[in-house]
Amino acid sequence: ADALKDKANSLFKARRWEEAVECYEDALKACPHDKELSAVLHTNSSAALRKLEQRADDAYRHAMKAIEANPKYAKAFFRRGVLHYDAGRWTQSFEDFRKAQDIEPNLQGIDSWLRRGRHAAREGKERKNLYRELGLLCDCEQEEVKKRYRTLARECHPDKVVDASPAERGAAENKFKSVNEAHEILGNEKSRKEYDFGKDSDHHQSPYDAFNRGRRAAPQPGSRYSRQPPGGFGGFGGFPGARGGPFGDNDSDDDGFFFG
Repeated sequence: ADALKDKANSLFKARRWEEAVECYEDALKACPHDKELSAVLHTNSSAALRKLEQRADDAYRHAMKAIEANPKYAKAFFRRGVLHYDAGRWTQSFEDFRKAQDIEPNLQGIDSWLRRGRHAAREGKERKNLYRELGLLCDCEQEEVKKRYRTLARECHPDKVVDASPAERGAAENKFKSVNEAHEILGNEKSRKEYDFGKDSDHHQSPYDAFNRGRRAAPQPGSRYSRQPPGGFGGFGGFPGARGGPFGDNDSDDDGFFFG
């Protein structure tokens, strides 16, 4: 099982996600009674599946199995937190990041994810999931934002559906508007960072602030990322270029976290 795990980790580092998943599955079959190793393998499978389109449910299933196998494995809670974040379940995401830190206070890479999770949870239901609008992960490279925007702008431009029904044309116009709004914010590194983490003052909040005591912090009036007009608040989480890793003490993944 250990040899298969090492092979899968190498495949992951080579960005051969599907092959890595298959290899992790083989490793799991080889260690049916080793709960700790199973938790690591499920966690790594979750990370690989997250990289594949239309596999978020499978990634979540593996994260849940990792937690079931070893409820004291911090990285399993982290992986589930990332998936909650991708899906826009901001509060659940922040709770999982905090759980991961509680289990392993010095967990590599957790601080930046706690920042984005805390910022997103404060904004709550009014927070838009701009990365999802573009079909991207929050830890994607900046160039990926530009490439995806150009592709989607061509695909959903209202001029593409001039002969469609009014309902179809309206849907295309709404999609085009949403894509442009997402790109306006995420396409600029400065506004993207603010969207991910909030304003600089947010980064230095005490861990015992209003949110952590179980009360929502006061909204930030007039945030440009909220659905609300001035008086509400908004913003997102996910800093580009963060590095950490999934496979061991010296190996890194794109989301700033170390693997088992």
